[in-house]
This record gives sequence, structure tokens and C-alpha cells, in this order.
Amino acid sequence: MSQGFLFDDDPSDAPVRLGEPAGGDGAASAPPDDVPRRAEAVPPFEYWATPVEPGRTLVEASAGTGKTFAIAGLVLRLVLEGEWLGEAPDLRRLLVVTFTKAATEELRTRIRAALRAALAVARGHAEPDDLTRPLEPLLTRPDAPGRLLAALDRVDEAGIFTIHGFCKRVLQQAAFESGTPFDMEFVEDADSDALRTRAAADAWARLVHGDPLLTATALHFSRPGKDPLATKTALPAGRTPDALKKYHADTADFPSVRIVPGSLGLGDAVERLRTAQAALAAVWDADAARDALDGIDWNKAAPLGGSDADRLLASVGAFARGDDPDGLGAALACAPDAIGAAATTRSTAQKEAVAEAKQYAGFQACAEVAEAANALDLAFVRAFVLEVDERIRAIKERRGQLTFADLITRLHDALADPATGPTLAQGIRGQFSVALIDEFQDTDPLQYAIFRTAFEGRPLYFVGDPKQAIYAFRGADVHAYLGAQREADRRFTLGTNWRSTAGLVEAVNRVFEGPERAFLFDGIPFRRVASSPAKKESTLVDGDLPPFVWWETPTTDKGKALGKGALNEAIPPLVAAEIARLLGSARLGGRPVREADIAVLVPTRYEAADVLAALQRLRIPAVVSRANDVRESVVMAEVEFVLRAVLRPDDERARRAALATELWGWTAHDIAALDADPDREARIAAGLRDAQRLWRRSGVLGVLVAFQEREGVLERLLARPDGERRVTDLRHAAELLHEVETAGAKSPEDLMHWLRNRADQALPSREMKELRLERDADAVTITTHHNSKGLEYEIVFAPYLWSLSERDYKLQTPALARTPDGVVYDLGSDDLVAHDKLRQADALAEAVRKAYVVLTRARERCYVVWGEAGYGQWRLDHRSALGYLLAGHAAPAGDLVSYVDAARAEAANVRDWAAVVRDLDPEGRVMRVVEPPTPASTDARTEAADEIASAGGAAVLPDHARDRIGSPWTRASFTAWTSGHAGALAASDEPGTAEARTEAEPVGIHAFAAGAGPGTCLHEILQHAHWGDDQRAQEANRETVAKHLRQHGLDRPRAHRIRLDAAAEVEALVERVATAPLFGAGRLRTCEADDLVAEWDFTVPLAPVAPAHLAAAFREHGQEPFAAAYADDLARLSADAVDGYLTGSADLVARVDGRWWIVDWKSNRLGTDASAYTSEALAVTMREHHYGLQLHLYTLGLHRFLRSRLGAAYAYDDLMGGATYAFLRGLSAPDSARLGAEAEGGDEVESTAGLFTHRPSAALIDALDRLLLPDA
Repeated sequence: MSQGFLFDDDPSDAPVRLGEPAGGDGAASAPPDDVPRRAEAVPPFEYWATPVEPGRTLVEASAGTGKTFAIAGLVLRLVLEGEWLGEAPDLRRLLVVTFTKAATEELRTRIRAALRAALAVARGHAEPDDLTRPLEPLLTRPDAPGRLLAALDRVDEAGIFTIHGFCKRVLQQAAFESGTPFDMEFVEDADSDALRTRAAADAWARLVHGDPLLTATALHFSRPGKDPLATKTALPAGRTPDALKKYHADTADFPSVRIVPGSLGLGDAVERLRTAQAALAAVWDADAARDALDGIDWNKAAPLGGSDADRLLASVGAFARGDDPDGLGAALACAPDAIGAAATTRSTAQKEAVAEAKQYAGFQACAEVAEAANALDLAFVRAFVLEVDERIRAIKERRGQLTFADLITRLHDALADPATGPTLAQGIRGQFSVALIDEFQDTDPLQYAIFRTAFEGRPLYFVGDPKQAIYAFRGADVHAYLGAQREADRRFTLGTNWRSTAGLVEAVNRVFEGPERAFLFDGIPFRRVASSPAKKESTLVDGDLPPFVWWETPTTDKGKALGKGALNEAIPPLVAAEIARLLGSARLGGRPVREADIAVLVPTRYEAADVLAALQRLRIPAVVSRANDVRESVVMAEVEFVLRAVLRPDDERARRAALATELWGWTAHDIAALDADPDREARIAAGLRDAQRLWRRSGVLGVLVAFQEREGVLERLLARPDGERRVTDLRHAAELLHEVETAGAKSPEDLMHWLRNRADQALPSREMKELRLERDADAVTITTHHNSKGLEYEIVFAPYLWSLSERDYKLQTPALARTPDGVVYDLGSDDLVAHDKLRQADALAEAVRKAYVVLTRARERCYVVWGEAGYGQWRLDHRSALGYLLAGHAAPAGDLVSYVDAARAEAANVRDWAAVVRDLDPEGRVMRVVEPPTPASTDARTEAADEIASAGGAAVLPDHARDRIGSPWTRASFTAWTSGHAGALAASDEPGTAEARTEAEPVGIHAFAAGAGPGTCLHEILQHAHWGDDQRAQEANRETVAKHLRQHGLDRPRAHRIRLDAAAEVEALVERVATAPLFGAGRLRTCEADDLVAEWDFTVPLAPVAPAHLAAAFREHGQEPFAAAYADDLARLSADAVDGYLTGSADLVARVDGRWWIVDWKSNRLGTDASAYTSEALAVTMREHHYGLQLHLYTLGLHRFLRSRLGAAYAYDDLMGGATYAFLRGLSAPDSARLGAEAEGGDEVESTAGLFTHRPSAALIDALDRLLLPDA
């Protein structure tokens, strides 16, 4: 394939799909037809030539295609032509709307720069550039300089607004028409949660006040699963105000949402329950109920099966008579379904007893009570949502507040009102002649309706990219774009990517052009884009890596997929190691790659924290961009502790809590020493009283500044790896508290109240709370997928595109779904599953759009980590957006839900994602699967902790470490202990160094593909292999090899490093394994099948233990190569202690000549031929990858198993043969040298022909047994 074919495609020749999009107001997109539709190509938008005409013009601007450039060019044209902005161009008649304040400033700056550049060309002072060259005919007119000067004079008055700014201005100028008060306070929508919290409490109290039955219902559903006799002393969950406000938050952006099921209003539902209560009273008899239950066997802890049964039956009667509404829970426990669930029904007699008991009229009446109570619960939720709306409106009116969402709603309603709308729209059109709506994909139906109505008959441009519509959580609605697309008078596209290199553009094209419905909705087609002629060659010099680099997800040492938690621990060190390598060796445009060239894009702030920590361990400067609210920061919490002590200087607990903060920096030992030094504690209290006086006199800022200077806070914080972040947060917190204090004239006590409730307090602007960057340049940027939109970087890492949250693929109750009949909020109707399927399809569509945003941020190179990933019993990769794009699109056409289900099923069949990726670019020119570098082997965590301690600071564990300490009970394994360590993370089959990639061409089995998929393939083949030497065994092995190579996509010669007859090589490998001396002198070929167990799993109890404890045992009893030096390596693993269970899975356990052996297959590639598999190399690999620890843990597991089964007949020295690690690629190695170590009992250990064999000493196994096993 030629470079010209790769990079010189004309996007206008690419076919375009056009679907029938849905209208606005949250309606669903029309389901795809059985055969996706294609339509004519959309013409390119040319700002210098495309006619400016009344009506709606839609410009689709794919990522990197110069949207802002085109807007600036169009503004220049409007200024120079004069038709719409007047002969003396008045930029006040131009409206440009975008969606953030930063974007408005950028647009204003770009327009000003464009005007100046054009003026220089018009005056003959400069040559035309790319922007002005197409406008030369206009720039050569005599009146051009004057027009440009007039526009420059008014550029600061140009109508460039955020959507909220535009609405606010119109409402204020038309206060009478819109009914907006003149004096209103505007608060951030995000901070309207404070209003929602207050309104929820008011709504809950209003709905249940004076109605004991309704109160009892709400309280019962507040504690599902609790004792039916429990009193209403607490409201931990369910229908509490705090929990119920979620329902309002879910639906707040959809004013026409339909809540289902919804057959009864609240009043009718209460009356139904009263009727059921009366019917119960008419038939209930506790003695008869007791007799009916006689003979039933109950499950453990069944409410009716214990000593409280009589009390429960009496409580039902009290409820039925109306004496005790709280007896509702008891009545529900006596419903037939509840009885059946609580009873034991194993035998026929038990089932008959239960069936007979259910027929008692009292229990049947309880069933109607249960149905009525459930109906009342749903009615209560619906009424609550509506009531919260009313309460929020009342609170805002009383306070004189408007949220930004209110601005949009008010302007929309005013324009829609027949009495005020025409006059208001005419006034807007009289002020603005042309409107350009930027980032239009982030609008919602109300915003679209505003612009459509206000600019009827005017040139109205919608500029955006539906492929980048990822802000649904903020209320944006891509279906509003699809509605505008359907109604547009004209449609254009921008088809050239000016951001990225030609190779990177081509790689992204290949990822997204495969699926017929890349973005699922027919109204959002993918169109191949061309690259800029100036970007044909990359300026990044870094070996032979392509512009799009794929890494396979790390796996276990056996090539098995890791779970989400393990991947989250394994990936950040890989990313950090590659960034360190780039900074050390790569060059960009003739200079070294700098930190500011690189960005890591992550799903959430939690992954951001992990990546930041990994970079800090390597001392690589990094910043987390726009990640969190400073009010939620650790520093703000510690400031609260310090200020509380200032206000309560005589409270010992408050004082000592403040001393324990990182800000004050005392250790536990320092604080404990105060018990013996009352004078020192008295001086601290006196200092706090002085600080309180300073606070009352000079304000909180003076107190915090004085505290920082007196206690050396800044110096101590800066000694931490994240010191700049902490110092920035401290300054931000102090400034925020000062602003809050002065704006509200708050006393110290008032400010402390604000601080305690800071999460619920409204702020005037988002900027007041957003974390600030600790540095502006020379740092790696870490930002979320959502926040990366609109940004670009030279090199981008996208290591988490495989990751999903449970709500992306599991049934959710309630479910918010788009249906053909509008938006539905399903609390549990009969259609819940169908509605949730629609929700999941919508979520996948947004995930695909988010993946597009992430993969289009890079200019020079993009790294993606991809492969199998699990979460419990679920696989995440095939359910993800990238899984759909790479493999799911082969699903048959159909409606959206069935298509998504089929697509995920198609993707689930993929076991070798690397092969799928290689098929996108068989020659590896624009993308390739490569091995990541091995993380540095030094324990930077320990070094960082030592530096903190030496600096006088208290080492504080990160959040995830605190979580593990707070909940240490877990399943431990070799992988769990070594994940995050350099050796463990190099557990792929390839060495991770750059040198390894430049070795000589491999031969034979050494050329067999490496990585997670190929490693798993070899393990599966050996698991099912036959070890005999007869023809039947050989034929069976031939079929097994062919089957598994085909399943993993490894039967093709190009799947390997060189063209290879993989089947022949693997068949020969199986033969070498069969004849290798795995068991001392014993071989698999001579073993009986009954003496072999493949994939032997074990689980044994585990006492609290950390790797440091293991190190002590190895130091005392270990044998080379696992003696003192290896003990030091163990001590540097995770410091966390765990207890619970020890799990393991050995590839093979064998009994040979009366002794037991463990065998583990290793597919690691140590080099390109047999010479790399020397004894010394195997020993080094066993230590560096911590296979030595694995060997000892597996031996311990087998030791414990045999001891429990054989009892007194078991003796370790007599029956334990040892463990052999077979490095499969090295089995042909001629090396027969022996390590020469002697195990206890005179057993020799050896490493021969690619085999590493070792039997731990009995003393070490006994020590590990006592250490690890609580009942040993």
C-alpha cells in the first residue's frame, strides 16, 4: 500500500450515511433500518465562498478540522462584505455563542488577531496567510482597511457570549416581556444541589406531614431488608430526603419526562392502602394465622420462625386496626410471597404446608396491603419529584436567585408565549443580524428552540460535531443536534484535519470507518477526513514506533486477563515508564520531548490520582487539569481541622486533631508526648487563643497566613512528591474562605458553619471552586476524557478505553431512557428491562463519541491500552465502545437495542484483540501493537516516604491505600502482592526495553507471537495436550494446536514476528514438553493420566501478612537464588497487610515415582534464540518477575493440601518433589548446566534445557505455613 494511498484520500469522495434523526425535546432517534441508508456527500464549507443566506446552516466540524479558524474567517468576510453588518461594520450586530467563558475569550482573541492580520494585508504590510489568502479579492478593495479598522474599534463590544450570558442579557433588556425581576442573584447550576437538598427536606416533610400511614410507608421503604418490627429511629437509605433527591436530579434536565409506572396519584394511592388496611382488619386473627403457620419449617432468621413471631402477628393486627401504622412492615412479612421466600420448601410435605398456609384469608389480605404499599411508594416518588420542583422554585423566588438553567428556561418560555414571543424575537433580530452558534452539539432542545425562533429569517449558523457530543451529564442532548440537522436549510462539512500528522489521521480513520454505524445513530455518520499537506511527515523522532501505538492490557503471569482493579494498579506504572523514556530519548521538532508535550486522558479523577502518583514516583512533573472541587480536597478538610481548633482552643480533641494534620505536621509520637508535657500543650492552647483574636480582628486570611509562616507549612508540604499540588490547594482554600467571609460579612462562627456544610453551599461561579493548576508549563497534563474535549497535545496516552462502570452494562433501577414516545423514567414497571436496554444503547453511543474525542486529541502520537479486561464475572472489553468499533460492527442490522446486543455478542467472541488491531494495518505503518516498557525496578514509593519523613512531614497514604487498611479482608495471591511492582508488570511475554525491540530477527518458536493472547493460547494447548507417543495422541495434539491457534487468530503467518508455520512449531514444542525432564529425571511421556492434574486451583485461609513478613522468612530459610538478596526484593513489594484467603492456580500437578511436583508454563520471550535461556538468565527472570515467590506460594498450597489429605502419612521431605518452571521458548536450549544448589535432604535443584527446577527447604515451607495460615 503506497503512502499516497494512505495519506492523500479526498474526503469528498467518501460515501456519507444520512439517517432520519429525531426531533428535539428529548425524543429518541429513529431506529435504524434493516439496511443502513447512504446519501450523497455533504459539500465542504468554504468561509470565503459559501453564500451567507437567511435560514439555518449546519456545519459539521470533525475534530481538528479548524472550526474556530472557519468562524474567524467567516467573521472577516462579514466585515469585508458589509451586507449583514452594515457599511460601517458594527460587530455588536454579530452574535457568536459558545459554551464556556474560556471559549468566548479565545474566540474574541482569534477574531481580533484575524482582523489585525487582515488589516496588515489590506494595507500591503504583510503577505496573505492561510486565513486571509482566500479573501484577497475582498482585501484589495479600497474600503477594506477602513472596514477592518471600524471592526477593530468595536471588537471588544462584539456579541460573543456563553449561552447563559446571551440569555441573561436578553432577559435583562426585556425584563417586562420575560417577567424577569431586575435584581436577581445568579448561582451556578452545579451548586443548585444545595437548593435541591433544602427543597428535598421541605418536600418530604410536606408530603408525609399529618399522615401516619404515608409516613410509615416512607419509613418502611427507607430500610429495605430490615427487621419488620424495627422502629423508625433511623433513615439509612431508600425513601429518605437525601436518597430521594437523586430521582429529582436524574430528571431535572427533562421537563417533559414521563415517570412510570404511574397509574395512581398520591391521594388515590393512600386511599388504596387504607382500603387494603380495612380489608385486612376484617379478616385478621392472630390465632388463626398462628395455626395456619403451624408445621412450616423456616429458613434461618425468617421473621416468622423465631421468638418474635407472636409479636409480629400481633403487630399485623395493630396495623390493621389503625393503632400502629408502623406495623406495615409486619403485614408485608405476612404476605404469601414473603412467607414462601422465608420458608423451607425442600420436601413435598414442606411445599404443601406452605401452599396451605398461604390460603389463609389474613395472609391474602396482607398481599393486597403489599401491592397497595408498593403502589403508594411509587406514587410517593413521583409526587416527591414534582414537589421538589415546586419547593426549588419557591426557595429561589424567596432568595431572589436564578440558576443558569433558569435563564434558558425563562427565555424559552418567553419566546414561546404567544403574548410576548413575537415582540421579544423581533427585538433580538433587530439587535443581531447574524448568529453563529459554536459547539452546537452541546445544546439541548430548549436552546435549539430559542435560536430557531429568535433568528427566523436571519443567517443562523450551527457549527459543531455530533461525534463529540459527550456532555449529556450536563444536560446536553445530541438529539437536539439531530433535530436541527433534519430541519437545516443547508448542510456543510469541514473535511481536512489540520491538527494531527497524516499517519495519525489515517489511523483514526481506520478505527472508525469499519463499522457501518460507527456512532450507532444513523444521523451521525463517520466521514473520512484528509490530512493537511503540511502534516505529511511527523516531527517526532523516536525509533520506528508508529503514530498510533497499541499496548495489550497487562495479564497474569499465565496470560490470563486481569480484573479492573488489578489493571488500574498495573497500568499507571507502564504509562509513567514510557513517559520517562520519551523524556529521556525522543525528540520533537529538533528538540527534546518536554513534559508539557504529553497528556494522559483518564475516565475519572480516581484514575487521574493513580497516574499522578505513578509519575510522582519517577519525579516527573505532572498536573491534574480541571479535575476536582477544591472544597473536596484533602487540604480544605485539614484547614477545617485547624480553624476548628482556633475557635475551640480549650478542646483537647480539637487541638490534637489539628496537630495531626499534614498542615501542622505532628506525628503520633509527638502528640502522645504531650501527655507528659502539659506546659507545652498549654502554650499551644494559648497560641490558638491568640489566633482566634487575630481572626476576629483581621479575618481568616490573616490567620492562615500567620499559621503558615509560624509552622513552616509551605516548606513541609513542598517536600512531598505532590507538594506543589498541596500548596496550590492551600492558597486556593485560603482565598476562597476569604471571599466567602467578606462577601457575606461572616463571623468566625458563621464561616465555620459554611465550612462544615461547604458541599451544599452555592458559589457565584464555577471558577471559585475548580482546582487550579499548580504550574502552567513543563508538566505532564492529566485530565479526564470529558475535560479533554477542545484540547490538543503532541503525545496522548489513552490507557483506560477498556474501562466501564457497572451502570454501562447492568440493569439499573430506576432507568432513564429515550423511547419513541419521549423520555421515560422507569422506577420498576413491567417494561423496565426494555427501557434499560434503550438506556444502555444510548450509553454505548455516548461512549463511542467519547472514544472519538479521546483518540483525536494528539498531534503526533497516541497510545492506547487495549485487550481483555474483567470485572467479577463480567468482561468489560467487548461491552466497551472500542470493543464495538473493532469487532462488534459485524452484527446484523436491526433496531437499536437488538443491534447493540448482537454487536456485543460479536465482540465477545474475540479472544485475541491484538490480531484484530493488526488487521487494521497489516503492514504496521500507521498503527502497531507493541510491548510497553518495563517500569523502573526501584521502589520509588519507599524513597518518597523516606524523603517525606526526613523532611519532617507525616507520610499519608493515598485514598486507595487507606481503603485497603480500613478493609483488609481480601483474597491474596501472587499477582495481588506483585501487581504494581516492576517485575510483575513485565509479566507479558516480551521484554519491555527498547533494546529488546532491536535484536536480531528471531527464528523458530522464538518468532511465535508474544503478549497476552499468544501466552494464553500456548497455555490452553498444553492444558489439553496428550503426552503419549502413539499416533492417536499425535493426531489429537495436531487438532488441539490447530483449534486454539485458529481461535486466537495465530494460524496466520503474519500474526507472528516473521512468516511462520505456527502449527508445526507449536506441535514440535508440545513434543519437546512431553520429553523434557520436568520432574527431575521424570518426563510427562511416561506419566499415567491419573497422576496428572491440569489447572490445579487451591484456596486456603490466610493470616494477616505483608510481603515484609515474607521477606524475613526468606532471609532466614531461603536458598539461592531465593536467599538474602531476594528477601530484600520482597521487602520492597506492597507494604499493605492482607488477610482472608490465599488463592493460586498451578498449570500442572503431577505424582511421579511417589513424589509430587508442580509445573508452571512460562511463555516469556527472553531473546531471539535459544542462547538467551541460560541458567543465569532463568534465575534472573525468576527473581525479577517474582516467579520465585509464586513458586513458594504454590508449593505451600500443595503442601497444605497433601497434609490435609494424607494426614500422618505425609512428610514433606519424602513426598514433595519440587516445582519446575518451563520456559517454553527455551526448551530447545542446549544448556544443561546445573545451578548446583542443594535442597534440604540432599535433593539437587537444576535449570536445564529451558527448565528451572527448585524445591524449597522444609524449614522455609514450615515458616511460611506458620506465617500465612491462621490455623497452622
